[in-house]
Order: sequence, then structure tokens, then C-alpha cells
Amino acid sequence: MTEEEHRRVIDALQDVIVETQETIERLEAAGMQEALAEDYHQLFEVLDRANRQQRQHTLEMLDLGVVRPGPASPGRLATSGSAR
Repeated sequence: MTEEEHRRVIDALQDVIVETQETIERLEAAGMQEALAEDYHQLFEVLDRANRQQRQHTLEMLDLGVVRPGPASPGRLATSGSAR
């Protein structure tokens, strides 16, 4: 995959992560974890898979040499061409 393809996937996965976390928070705020236990559990599975996939794409970008270590905003990557 190219850098751009990795970035698009990472950004899409970040959207999934945020939306899933928000859904979990809404279920918890409504006290629906027990009533919707299976759905609640599946949300955590979605969150886990999205995090793992995002990490894998980040590692692959590191292998390409386009991501520099260091602080970046959550879910968004700093690149060697980014201004600090």
C-alpha cells in the first residue's frame, strides 16, 4: 500500500473508533449494558479490531519510513514532511 492509502485507512479506522467509543458511552449512560449485553460486547470487539488494524497500518507506514516517532494528535500521524 502507498502512504496515502495507509492514511485513508487509518483515518477511517479512527472514525470507527471514535463512533464506537461514543456508542459505548451512550449505552453506559443509559444503563443499557445488561439489557443489550451481546451488542455491548460486540462494540468492544469492533473497538479492539479497529485499534489493532490502525496499529498495523501505522507499523507498515513506519516500515515505509514516512512516519516519524513523536507526538501527534490522537488518531492522526505526524509525517517526516509535517511542520512541528
